[in-house]
Amino acid sequence: MIYHKDIQGIRKTADMSEEGPVESKKQAGSGSPLQGVWNHEVPAGEVPGDRNTRGKASTNRKHVHRSAIRQRKERDRNRRRNEIVRAATRVFLSRGYLDATMEDIALEAGMSKITIYRYFGSKDSLCYAVLVPVVDALTEHVEAIEKNLLAEKYSGGADLIRDFLDREHRAYRDSPDSFRLIQFFQQSGLVWNLTEELGASLNEKGKHNFRVARRIFQLAVEQGLFKPGDVQVMHDVFYGAHLGIIQISEIKSHRTGVRSEQEAAEAQLLNRLNMLEEMFIQAWVAQ
Repeated sequence: MIYHKDIQGIRKTADMSEEGPVESKKQAGSGSPLQGVWNHEVPAGEVPGDRNTRGKASTNRKHVHRSAIRQRKERDRNRRRNEIVRAATRVFLSRGYLDATMEDIALEAGMSKITIYRYFGSKDSLCYAVLVPVVDALTEHVEAIEKNLLAEKYSGGADLIRDFLDREHRAYRDSPDSFRLIQFFQQSGLVWNLTEELGASLNEKGKHNFRVARRIFQLAVEQGLFKPGDVQVMHDVFYGAHLGIIQISEIKSHRTGVRSEQEAAEAQLLNRLNMLEEMFIQAWVAQ
């Protein structure tokens, strides 16, 4: 007794021949509704597997389309977030952090205050977003220098000083307004006007950078790249001298906005940094 499933449902068929199911297969000829069931036939002109291939291709296209939409939305969110951060930086520098409001930032960014709050829940969190990239960039630089020093990649103390100054200056050059703002926050103590959590986070990041920088000076002395000395004082002089040159260069340039004058001011800044570099080499590098 064999059970066959055709278009109209389940049909019980009795086959008493010696061939059994084999004969039943023969009966399912070209005109039978069972054609293609036993022999796995496909419609004329269709390659076996085409339907599965088309189905998979359609699914892949949908997946790619959804992925492209998600990526576009993510790019739009990042672009808008960066626009808000840049606007907040300008407002904090022009009005001061305490006097600046979220309305001021929204106006500067050309967005609604609701949009600003959608990305940043408070003025403190927005200020943190302005300041922390510079601190993180400095962290990346000093950790890279320490790694290179441990691997003994510097041929001499002069190479170390040049790399250190170049990386410190790169953090300023990449984000001059944010760099300026974080120095003001540190010097004025405004960092402690942030929420306790955010203020403590910034403070700890800064302490970490100083600890790594002092280890760099200690390693340089131990490896014979620098002359023996008080590594804490050496780093303080190094850090303070770099900041002082940046500040005096900006005071002298007044940042008029005229391209030729900006280029001249940048050239003068580099000349001062080159002189500072030579002074450090003469004072610290072991002969």
